[in-house]
Amino acid sequence: MQYLLYLFPLLFLGSFALALYKVVKGDANGLFIFLIGGLPFYAISLSLIFLLGGKIWVPIIQSFKEIIILATLVTLLFQKNTIVRLHLLDKLIIAFFIFSLLFVPLPMGSFSILQKLVAFKSLSFFPLIYFCGRLFPLQKTHLQKQFTFILILTIAAAFLSAGEYLVQTHLQTFTGYTDFNYYVYKQDPSGSYGLSWTFEIENGAKRFAAFFSTPLEHASATLIALAIIAGLYTEKNRKINLQPLGWFALLATFACILFSLSRAALLSYFLIILIYSFLTRRKEILSIFYLLAITFTFYLFSFSSKEMQDFVANSIQFSNNSSLGHVLEWVAGVEAMITAPLGMGLGASGRVTALEGDAVGGENQFIIVGVQIGIAGLLLYLTIYFYSMVQAYKAYRFLEGKEQQISMIVLLLRVGLFLPMFTSNLDSYIYVSYVLWFLNGLFGTVLENKFQKEKLLSIANSQLK
Repeated sequence: MQYLLYLFPLLFLGSFALALYKVVKGDANGLFIFLIGGLPFYAISLSLIFLLGGKIWVPIIQSFKEIIILATLVTLLFQKNTIVRLHLLDKLIIAFFIFSLLFVPLPMGSFSILQKLVAFKSLSFFPLIYFCGRLFPLQKTHLQKQFTFILILTIAAAFLSAGEYLVQTHLQTFTGYTDFNYYVYKQDPSGSYGLSWTFEIENGAKRFAAFFSTPLEHASATLIALAIIAGLYTEKNRKINLQPLGWFALLATFACILFSLSRAALLSYFLIILIYSFLTRRKEILSIFYLLAITFTFYLFSFSSKEMQDFVANSIQFSNNSSLGHVLEWVAGVEAMITAPLGMGLGASGRVTALEGDAVGGENQFIIVGVQIGIAGLLLYLTIYFYSMVQAYKAYRFLEGKEQQISMIVLLLRVGLFLPMFTSNLDSYIYVSYVLWFLNGLFGTVLENKFQKEKLLSIANSQLK
């Protein structure tokens, strides 16, 4: 068992080396190797390397993800032989990057310049990931192959979670999770299983993370897989044609969402199915949605334990400690934004503050942004989020083929990850964040093509007149 675990750091390090080699050689497709073959195992690989005595290597290996993104961005910039026409989404993301960068030298908060740079990287690295996708030539992206690998990854996560459930043991108990977390993030072990509270629900039932960093990242990664299944297997006539792999992957997503036991992600899972049924106008999918909801409710109140029923009821009423804790943290974060509408400075919320033990606003992606760079920064972030969502909906109705596929996936992801962002710092989920913003970057290119087609159509119509 112990020796099998070391496959994870080998996969991570091997994928990094191969991806970097390909990118440096001019093949930006190497980035996919690292996004899919390395990042899902980021946390578990680091903890195992730490367990093996590689403490001095941990900070270096942590930087691999940024190195790959920067190398890919440089490669794509050198290969670009046409002018990039910036549209509104591009400009909004650049504006967010520059706006948050201004907070590094500003004398706000009690953190050093170095700590502010760390907070800035955590908050605003996503524009670089976005522009990797934005500059990536769509005709050179083998999306069907890459999406297939993500589905295989999801099936593997489901089998691993099922194994954890059967033996009622978290994989992370063997990987040096607690020692690594204490060394890097100054987090003491918590909860009933010597890991952290996120690995269990209030009544003590276990939540499983498979090879991801936490059960919450596992749940968010499952939503990515569900959105990809919808985009990959939807045909031109809006019918879904699930091939055998698609069926296995769909069952795997349902298993993963149950094993990870994330309330926000579970709601989002059904919400994605609901939105998909309206998008494709498939009444039978809507019927399946209602059937699943009724089946789940019947199972909950007829066969599940009393503790599980209480957990669901208390979650709906926000009366359990976890839900109430989230609400209190949100209130504290909103009060902080009211007190300091221009922001409290980089590091005032999020990971840097968490390391100091004085976090403001809890693990809410939106509040983390607003507390640090103010209401203006939060509004800019929300504009990026909802503009992407609205344009993805419009593009899906207008385009075809690969472009339509990307539009649907981005739309479903933006809808599906909205609720989890209220209870988590989504950008700390490395795999989820990188894949999401890279796909959003690809959608940026789709958006450029859409605007160009609309412009040409407008010119043609005016000439006909």
